[in-house]
Amino acid sequence: MTTPSAELETEKTQFDAFVEKNFVHNFLSGVVHGTFFQLSSAFASPSTVLPAFINTLTGSKAMVGLVMAIAAGGGYAAQLPSAKFLEPKPYKRPALMVAISIRLVSWFLIAGMTYLWGVSHPQLILGVFVGLLSIFSMAGGLGSVAYGDVIAKAIPTRRRGRFAGTRYLLGSLLAIGAGFLVRWILQRDDLFPYPANFALIFFGSAVSLSIAFFGFWSIREPVDPVRGETLCYRAFLRQAKALWSHYDNFRLFIFNQLISEAFQISIPFYVLYAKHDLHISTASVGLFIIGQLLGGVAGNLFWGFLGDHHGNKLVIVISSLLLLTIPLAALLAPAGMGLIFVTVYLLMGFVIAGRRIGYGNYLLEITAPDVRSTCIALNGTLLIPTAFYPIIGGILASIFSYRSLFWLTVLLALLAFVISWLLREPRLASMPVCTARDGGIQ
Repeated sequence: MTTPSAELETEKTQFDAFVEKNFVHNFLSGVVHGTFFQLSSAFASPSTVLPAFINTLTGSKAMVGLVMAIAAGGGYAAQLPSAKFLEPKPYKRPALMVAISIRLVSWFLIAGMTYLWGVSHPQLILGVFVGLLSIFSMAGGLGSVAYGDVIAKAIPTRRRGRFAGTRYLLGSLLAIGAGFLVRWILQRDDLFPYPANFALIFFGSAVSLSIAFFGFWSIREPVDPVRGETLCYRAFLRQAKALWSHYDNFRLFIFNQLISEAFQISIPFYVLYAKHDLHISTASVGLFIIGQLLGGVAGNLFWGFLGDHHGNKLVIVISSLLLLTIPLAALLAPAGMGLIFVTVYLLMGFVIAGRRIGYGNYLLEITAPDVRSTCIALNGTLLIPTAFYPIIGGILASIFSYRSLFWLTVLLALLAFVISWLLREPRLASMPVCTARDGGIQ
């Protein structure tokens, strides 16, 4: 008679064989998805295009911060309910298909309504934009939980750095072209007067996201032999609370992110600082996008290699240290020199690439399959406070100045660097992995 452990071992062997057989196909499909998802994000960059668009609709610094907070907060808030639904499901890919569909429809609607009523009804456009951006963000919360689980199953641990680096590298190269295109569109008021310029940019984001949809649709998702149980919502929340209580490294990982994500208090305001304080033209937004993407290209090559060969903890430590170079570069930039201010965005692209690869892959390494969706969602839910960082930034910039905001960012980056050293290396055999199977959290 076959024992449960023997059955599990057989299923694990079949799972590993399926993953290896379909690795190249899934690698390429994931790269297509990631490449065009990043291209879509370049057209609607939250660090350049969206603040400039909101600033056109309303000159309020606080409103810029509020819109950015809504964009982030909706995604975080949707993750834990999504995990409750997804944890016991053998296939998570269909959920991401739904999420991407909602997101691309949102951008098509934003593009169309901006073109039709951007001049005649700016307050209406602002309200619709906030609403659709909220829906877009909440769909992203569902998608991020599903995406993390699918990639953890389809791409082996020591190949994830290469995978992430490749998709971000190719996406950055395409997005550089998008940066040039955005700059050209914003410069040619004769061809694309407002609001046609921003409408066209948002349309480009929607089309790119449509291509990304087909990339992920073609992934062959394996079924992990170990999955989470179907729990009532109260039991699910009890398990999530136990994971938080039982694993100190998981708590420290989240605390480190809460501190390091404070760099977001400045992100929407570098472009406004360049425009209002340094008198750099709005057309330079395209150059800033290009600079950020070039930094991302270099970063993806560096961080992917470092993560695969030396571990993702080191990626987190170094990228945390480099966070402080972004506000320092802004503080040192001279007035009227758009090309020099591009340095801020070069550093931003390089560092954000490290954070994306380091934190994302580290989380997948410290979680077992039976609670992976829960841990991804718990991580996102506990990061909800970071959604308010841009609002705090907007308030501080209004009361004090952009420069005061940047100095605060320097101090917080130093604190995040210190905390990152305390994280444990998940590739050490002695490092406990978050799971519900050890009896400690049931």
